[in-house]
Amino acid sequence: STLFPYTTLFRSDLSGRIRNCNQRFAQMWGVPPELLMQRNDDALLDWMRRSVVDPGAYMRRLAQLEEATMLQSSDVLQLHSGKVIERVSLPQLSRGRPIGRVFSFRDITEKIEAGQRIETLSYTDALTGLPNRRRLAERIKLSLATPARDQTPLALLLLNLDRFKHINDTLGHAFGDSVLIDVAER
Repeated sequence: STLFPYTTLFRSDLSGRIRNCNQRFAQMWGVPPELLMQRNDDALLDWMRRSVVDPGAYMRRLAQLEEATMLQSSDVLQLHSGKVIERVSLPQLSRGRPIGRVFSFRDITEKIEAGQRIETLSYTDALTGLPNRRRLAERIKLSLATPARDQTPLALLLLNLDRFKHINDTLGHAFGDSVLIDVAER
C-alpha cells in the first residue's frame, strides 16, 4: 500500500462510459455489489455523485475533465461517509491520442485527521483542551488591538491555584490532573 499509494480503480472512455473498475474502488466508495453487477454506468455515476458532500462541484469537475481530454488533475473529495479521498485523473492515450481517462484514488482521511490533531495540539493544552500559552498570547495580542481600534472595554482574568504543587506532591499527579480538568470545566 505504501509503495503504491494510488491504485488505478476506474477507467472510462471519451464518451464517459465506464470501461472497468476494481474491488478497491467499490470498497472505497461503498458501492453495493449488486450495483456493480448491473454494469449500469449512469447508476454508478449517480452513486458517486450522491456519495460526495458537494455533488455540484463534483459534476462540474467531471464535465471539465470530459471536455479537456488531455487535462491532468488532482482533486480532494469529501464523502458523506466521512472519508476524504484524493482523486488523480490522467488521460489514457493510444498512439499519442486520448482514448479515455484513468482515475486513481487514495483514502487520505487518516492523513487529514492527523494534521488536524497536530494543529489542535499545537494550540491547546492536551489535558484540559484550553488554549495553551501560544494561543493565549495570540488572543491577548488580538484582543488588545481590537479595543484600541473599536474603543471597546477589555478585561483579563488571571486565576491562580494556591498550593497546587502541594496537591501534586501529596495526592499524586493523577489527582492533580483531575483538579486541573475540574477547574478548566468550571
